[in-house]
Amino acid sequence: LKQLLIEINRLLAHNQKMMASYNKTELSMRKMLSNISHDLKTPLTVVLGYTEMILNDPNRNREETEELLEKVHNKTVEV
Repeated sequence: LKQLLIEINRLLAHNQKMMASYNKTELSMRKMLSNISHDLKTPLTVVLGYTEMILNDPNRNREETEELLEKVHNKTVEV
């Protein structure tokens, strides 16, 4: 009986270590996902701003439009 209780305690300790490891990994993955989301959101917001400028100003000359499109292209490549 004593040996059985020792083994049960070992199993419980192992299970506790595994749960702690799992929780640590899950937290790490959540942080990574949050960072990736932020890294994508910022440049995409810039791209959206440039495209809205192009679409909402019909009086913009061709040179300005091409400059904005180049910025959109560069930011898209960066993402």
